[in-house]
Amino acid sequence: MQPTLIFDMDGVLVDTRNSYCKLLVDCYNYFSKDEISYEKDVIPIKQSGGYNNDWDILELLFKKGGYEVDYKDIQKFYFERYCNENFEGYINIEEPILDQEYIKELAKDYNLTIFTGRYEYEAKHTLKRFEIIDYFTQVVGFDSVGEGHQKPDPKGAIIIKSNVDSERIYYMGDTVDDMRAAKAAGVIGIGCLPPQDKSQTLVERLKSEGAYAVLNSTTELKDFLQNDLAAKSL
Repeated sequence: MQPTLIFDMDGVLVDTRNSYCKLLVDCYNYFSKDEISYEKDVIPIKQSGGYNNDWDILELLFKKGGYEVDYKDIQKFYFERYCNENFEGYINIEEPILDQEYIKELAKDYNLTIFTGRYEYEAKHTLKRFEIIDYFTQVVGFDSVGEGHQKPDPKGAIIIKSNVDSERIYYMGDTVDDMRAAKAAGVIGIGCLPPQDKSQTLVERLKSEGAYAVLNSTTELKDFLQNDLAAKSL
């Protein structure tokens, strides 16, 4: 069977600078009436690992700031503003990192799948909006793995792995937890730098967690894979 590519979504397939990144800052401001900087206050937490979910990051930031905010209120804020029951919200202003033609070309040579922390209905809404959903054979999200199995837990990657017959399986992600999940699942972790963090610090963190390679953007993936598979065939 073709090699399998497992993609994370946020920062890998989707530019979330105007959605999740903005929403996290807005949520903090809403409850605390105080300001934070995504670059100074949030990125270092994400680089450290162990905080793959924005709700957990906010809970940590509120505690650091001395604010008492109920976790369920954080979730409610997100549900109302990111993607409500009518699919209205920040989700609809997100931009794709890879265009449809790029995905179409990848799908000719690779089995494309997704393992994301998003709810699957949100993930599929975005894939449909970008007109690329038909190129993915599996979409594994929060629903399928459950609350206790968020990355770095490898459950999502293991689910995908169990449903394919590929000798070579790659997982592309932009966080420390993505690389930890890849390693734990026994697949090849490829790190990529998201639009909001192109720092050398993140490069080194991804490498330290076992990234097979770190790309500056997902747009470099096709050339990288062609060279990698060609080298393996020698």
